Formats: sequence, C-alpha cells, structure tokens
Amino acid sequence: MALVRGDSPNSNEAVPPGADVPGTRRRGAHRKVDRGSGVIGRSTSRIGAYGENAEFEGVRGTSRHKDRAGIVGTNEAGGAAVYGDGAVGVQGIGKQWIGVYGETQAAPSVGAAGVWGEGKNGGDGVKGHASASGKAGVAGVHLTGKGPGVYGEGSPAGFFKGVVEVTGGIVSAGVDVTFRIHALEREVARLLTRVAALESYAGGSGGGSPAIDAELALTGGPFSALRVFGCGFDPGEPVEITVESVSSPAGPATSSRAQTEADADGRIDHTVGVLCPAGLRTTHSARVRGAASGRISNVAGRSC
Repeated sequence: MALVRGDSPNSNEAVPPGADVPGTRRRGAHRKVDRGSGVIGRSTSRIGAYGENAEFEGVRGTSRHKDRAGIVGTNEAGGAAVYGDGAVGVQGIGKQWIGVYGETQAAPSVGAAGVWGEGKNGGDGVKGHASASGKAGVAGVHLTGKGPGVYGEGSPAGFFKGVVEVTGGIVSAGVDVTFRIHALEREVARLLTRVAALESYAGGSGGGSPAIDAELALTGGPFSALRVFGCGFDPGEPVEITVESVSSPAGPATSSRAQTEADADGRIDHTVGVLCPAGLRTTHSARVRGAASGRISNVAGRSC
C-alpha cells in the first residue's frame, strides 16, 4: 500500500490521511517537516508516486531556493530522468533566462548533445522562432572557436530563404570564395574601365588615335610576358610595338621592338617577352605605331 494516501477533487486545506469528507475541496494528503522529505513514494514494480487531476496539474513542485528546481527527476539505470508525453512533450517558460536548458557531460565519441531533437517522419528535428528585433530563431555559438557554430548535413546541407549576411569568409572545398569574389569584382571593374577608355580614346578605326592597354603575366624566373592589345589601326596594316623598360633603383633602361598586324577590325593583340630582374622594380611601357596610317597610340605600361 501507499505510505500516505488521501483523496480530494481540488483542495486548499489538508485532511487526515484516508479521511472521507464528501463535498469538500481540500488536499487529499498534507505533511510538513523541517528536515527530510515531506512525501516519499516507493514501489519495486509500479509507479512510485502518482498524481492525477481532471482540471489542474497532476503533480506540481515548488522550490523557494534559487539553486534548486521545483521538480527533479533522476534515473540511476541509464534511462530518461524526465519523460513527457502529450501534444507538447515538454514545455518550459523562462521568466528571467532560458525556457529549456540541456547539458551533456558525455564523451564526444558517443555523439552526445546538450539538446537533441528528432522530427521522425512528420516534423523538423529542431525549430526555433523569434519575435524580438535582432534576435535569431536558432543561434549556434562555439565557445572555443575550434569547431563550427552550426553544423548541417543533408541534401542540401543548408537552405536559406531571404538575404544572407556573412561577416567573415566563405570557404568551399578549401578555396576562399570571398577572396575570389572580391578579386573578380576588382578585375571586372578594371576591365570595364579599360574598355571605356579604349572606346573613348580610339573613336573607332579609320579616325582618331589608336588606343592600347597592356597586361603583364609573370612566368617565373627573370622573364615575363607583356601582352599589348588595342584598336584604332587600319584593317590589316603592319604595326610596330616599342617597349621601353626602366628598372629602379639604378637599373639600366632598355628598349625592344616587335612586329605584328592589325586584324580586319583594326585591332591588335600581341605578346612581347620582357625581363624582370630580381631585386629591382621594372616598368615596361609600350607604344604602337601603324606602318601604313602613321598613327601612334597612347603609352600603356605595367611593372614587375
């Protein structure tokens, strides 16, 4: 039998254990002690303590100590300490801090987690909602910085509906994507500037002055390749490319020439070998002259 038993539909006062008081709304059992447990329920094969109510909580626990919980469940056999089964399995409302707190002290090798959510076949494993401005629906923070704040694995591993803001870098397969994007943006801006300059400077073939630009490709060692390209020459006319190279500090100035021909649109694209001595900064400046038209381009240069 039970150690203490009493029956009442809903109570505010105690009655003697086992007393029959029809029509009252009193506690079924009440016991007050200064030390030890107020009520103990123990069973070897069934429920140790059972509470049931048609209009209120089946069991309620209240603690008046800031470091003690209202209800504590422990399991010494390795199972769940607290189990909830209902429309909401476990509900927590925090008035000064978090609603539900989970902590694990198990070894990482067993795949332990402070909080585990499993959606089975009908829901999300973990879902978070937020209403306050600047607060996240789900937040993940790695306190030591030695692992990811949030880990996702699936197909796809992550899905974002809306704007995504990244304050750090983005790495894909070991490649810094953020750096690549910034480099491409700079390259596109540079090319757009060159195209605009070439179009405005040349004014098309057959009139105005030719316009050229240059790119330097480092090939390793002291030798590099200077690409000279432009427009504004007569279609098919031979052109002469003159490259002047000046090294500093105290480096000698050298000059070299190369021959090529403009295409049917009066454009040229030719690569000239240049020297980049170690320990010196060398500037290579190119100018192109049309052999038939006599037109001379602007000067375009690059340094190595």
